[in-house]
Amino acid sequence: MTRSATTHALVAALVCLLALLGLAPAVSAAPPSLRSNVSALPRPGIVTNGDVRMWMTSGAPATATTGSGTTVSVIVENTGDTPIDGATLRARVGTRPLDSLAAQQRWEEGKLPLGASASADADVPTIPPGTSETVKLSLTSSELDLSYTMATLPLRIELRGAGRPTTRLHSFVSWAAKDATFTRMSASVVVPVTLPNDPKLLTATGEERLEAWRKAIGPGSTIERLITSDPGVPVTWLIDPTVLDPAAAQDGTLPTAEQETTEASPASPSASPTSDGTSSPSESASGSASPSSEGSTESNSSGTSEPSESSESTDSADSGSTSPGTQPSEAAASVDELAANLRAKLAERPGNQSIAFTPYGDPDLSALTSARRPAGSQKILERSLSRPLSSELSELSETVVAAPVAPLDAGSTARLTAAWQKTRGSRPVVLTPNVSLDRTDVAAVTSATRRTTNQVTMVGYNAPLSRTLNDASVSNAEAAASLRASSLAIYQQQPTAERSLVIMGGRETVPVGRLKAIASALEQAPWVQPAALSTEESTSAPVVDLTPQAPPSETVWPRVAAPAFDAGDITTADKTIATLTKMAEIVVDGDDIVPAWTRNLDQVTSTRWRGDPADVDGLVEHASSTVSAIPQQIAVVPSRVNFFSDSGPISVTVKNGLARAVHGIEVNLTPRTYAVRFRSQPDAVDIPGKGQTSVRVPTVAQAAGRVSVDAKVTGPGDVRLGESDKHGAEIEINARPTGTWIFWVLGIVALLVFCYGLVRNRQKGTRRRDELARDIQL
Repeated sequence: MTRSATTHALVAALVCLLALLGLAPAVSAAPPSLRSNVSALPRPGIVTNGDVRMWMTSGAPATATTGSGTTVSVIVENTGDTPIDGATLRARVGTRPLDSLAAQQRWEEGKLPLGASASADADVPTIPPGTSETVKLSLTSSELDLSYTMATLPLRIELRGAGRPTTRLHSFVSWAAKDATFTRMSASVVVPVTLPNDPKLLTATGEERLEAWRKAIGPGSTIERLITSDPGVPVTWLIDPTVLDPAAAQDGTLPTAEQETTEASPASPSASPTSDGTSSPSESASGSASPSSEGSTESNSSGTSEPSESSESTDSADSGSTSPGTQPSEAAASVDELAANLRAKLAERPGNQSIAFTPYGDPDLSALTSARRPAGSQKILERSLSRPLSSELSELSETVVAAPVAPLDAGSTARLTAAWQKTRGSRPVVLTPNVSLDRTDVAAVTSATRRTTNQVTMVGYNAPLSRTLNDASVSNAEAAASLRASSLAIYQQQPTAERSLVIMGGRETVPVGRLKAIASALEQAPWVQPAALSTEESTSAPVVDLTPQAPPSETVWPRVAAPAFDAGDITTADKTIATLTKMAEIVVDGDDIVPAWTRNLDQVTSTRWRGDPADVDGLVEHASSTVSAIPQQIAVVPSRVNFFSDSGPISVTVKNGLARAVHGIEVNLTPRTYAVRFRSQPDAVDIPGKGQTSVRVPTVAQAAGRVSVDAKVTGPGDVRLGESDKHGAEIEINARPTGTWIFWVLGIVALLVFCYGLVRNRQKGTRRRDELARDIQL
């Protein structure tokens, strides 16, 4: 064995030993596991071939130019049980440009030959099982001496040797001549910020609810890390108001907002929340590397990306670690405090970040306006659109836009516009895929903003560019390369025209690292000018005719699942609200109950539940059972009464299990036999929250015996209260009226006294006369 081989063997043995002991340093975070409703796309960026995983981590410079050459960094990971030894990595850059979106897609799918190319090779060090190596390949400027003014070149990276099949990765290299001039396209980035599809956010109460909201929007959460990041380019946060103004919980005790405040429990320092609501270590398995390591990179002025010592930028969808400096000294004590903390951070956002809101709860506008929408959809649609922003949210932004998750056809747009005008008094601004406006994503349009023949402003976003924000199948570097390639192909359609583009993320949260990678790609592309999104109504934008039928969902991005709610869910929710409306009339100052619960239940039509009908069914069933149990919390306390009198009052106790005071509670007592009669029923009473009160009922005992009494409890409007599932009587009276038995008792007592006197007299005998005379003289 040579010295080099011995060294490799010792290193491999040491790494394996450290891995077994849990001491091997983590090369990067865990692989990405984004929650997503979208269908899987081709995976040109992260390639798995047997026990080999390979992906690109960076390309420098971001745009190659005359005299610069290019360098790409690639990670090769060994997921098998044997070392990868003797492998070679080759980078080949084709000289035939891919200047159309169609050509680029064919290249990604492996349907286009590379053609003539320049290449660079590098030996791959031995990779022990469970570890990875980063390899750099450089092509010199002489090898890339091209005559193009601008071009997108195909890049193929191949791993050969080591007794394994060849592993290939396809990407792009963007090229621009040093003296090239560009009429820059305006590009706006829109990032949706919506809640995760966790039912506990709406159904849980107390500490369980607080913990669910901590994971959703608290320190270290995906949302908190995202909105406190600074991508460095103009970004519009498209926020569901529910994130910053949470709906009330489905709490059957009907607490006020102040009563919902709970003491926070200490957070565990060993783990932190992830986007799916679980806890995971902040470090990955020893010795492994994965595409999510791209989240912890820092870009320098040349466009290269190198791993950072800090995990501050780690993709929050991939890791639960908390950003340095974001953990407060004291945990929030309530959900409202968590939301207030998030609003405060948004208020301090950089000046190049703007905010727009969806309607409250991010309603599924595509499903609610469809020609085949479930019965009752119109009422929920109008209710969702009419709900105003709170004063705290209005301070952040007063802009509300329509962002249907799936494209709208002409009929759906008309229904949405009519409901928007009826409830908000204006026409909507609609964010929609370009394909729904132009029938294709490759149309050479000059403006992202269009208007329909009915003067509805439509802002179209580009699907190939938008895909790069959420596509979990590619690394951050590959997403950035794809964005540069797609945007350059779009630019070359009309290179001298002033144009605007919109890039919109999907409803699943965009990882921080991915957002920064895309922002950096936009900033470093000389044909793109990052700009803020305009959400103003336009009267001068080009006019488009919407199609009678929306484009198929498989032709648009993001790919969406089927709507989760149906007519049965809406019917159950309506019945629940009807029951709650009656109960609100009983509660003192209960005007806030129905609006709060309606905000909660209307979220069964939220976009975030798409593909999860079981969660929606659980929401409405939980609400229905919770509200059905509310009347049972105001009831008569079961008791037994000994009534030893002909007439007089008895005391009946009525309890209130709700957190709020109730008023106008009436108790109607009905004996099951005629042995007891009530002269009148008690007056209506008020009962404090979590308290009880007693009422006095004038009673007449007409015969002796045990009498069962049924108690009917009602509230204003004759609302039936009490425990309706009880089969026994609430009150039992042991009646013993004095009108009969008292005389028998007195007669028996008198007879006993008389008999006692007779017996005693006979025992003493008759007194003599001399004794009687002596007694008289004395």
